[in-house]
Amino acid sequence: MYKFTALSRQIHRRFKQPTVRRATLSAPPLRSLLMEKTTQKLVIIAVISIILLIALQLFNGLVRDREHYAEIAQQNIATQVDRAEATTTLGNRLDLYRLTERSSKYAVLFLLITFGGCFLFESLRGLRIHPVQYTLVGAAVCIFYLLLLSLGEYTGFTAAYLIAALACNGLITGYLSAILGGITRASILGGLLVIAYAVLYLLLQTPRYTLLLGSLLLFAALAATMYGTRHFDWYALKNHEDSIK
Repeated sequence: MYKFTALSRQIHRRFKQPTVRRATLSAPPLRSLLMEKTTQKLVIIAVISIILLIALQLFNGLVRDREHYAEIAQQNIATQVDRAEATTTLGNRLDLYRLTERSSKYAVLFLLITFGGCFLFESLRGLRIHPVQYTLVGAAVCIFYLLLLSLGEYTGFTAAYLIAALACNGLITGYLSAILGGITRASILGGLLVIAYAVLYLLLQTPRYTLLLGSLLLFAALAATMYGTRHFDWYALKNHEDSIK
């Protein structure tokens, strides 16, 4: 009986499955499916810019329609008594529509200057700018072209350009002074916009050198951005935001 018990124990030990220690894998910390705040803000700015540019395309359609009707009217004034005066008036209208349409093609540059400056101040100075505020500033940039068109039909292109540029730039600078926490920071962006408006006017008045001046302006804007952010650690941006909180 004792031998049978001992043998059964041996058989049991032999066929007994050893206890398998399951390796406990330490799961790495789950990364959030959402993007980092900086990337999110850049995506939001890009979406806002696309929406505003789509609105400008609708505006360009309005300008082309008015230009088309002005051309038809210019062709049908041969029977009018004051033909010379009507021809001059319609010629000025056509110039206004063409210059307005050309100026709207540079809206991307003004959006880049405004949004880029706001984003740099937000990142470097630890500010917080809401997407709604970006949208309002972008709308102020785009309404310049509507003012230019509507005022130009009564005052001429040059006067309308000056009034619209001063009005929109003053609106943007005053609004940014509250967002950026000081008139100095807002004045920097306002000064850049003044320079951009002045250069744009020169571009419109000298169509022969439009490509050259536009390329130089884009190069200067890119160089200023690269120079201003040459010492900025973009990888430390998230830690900087967390420390602000």
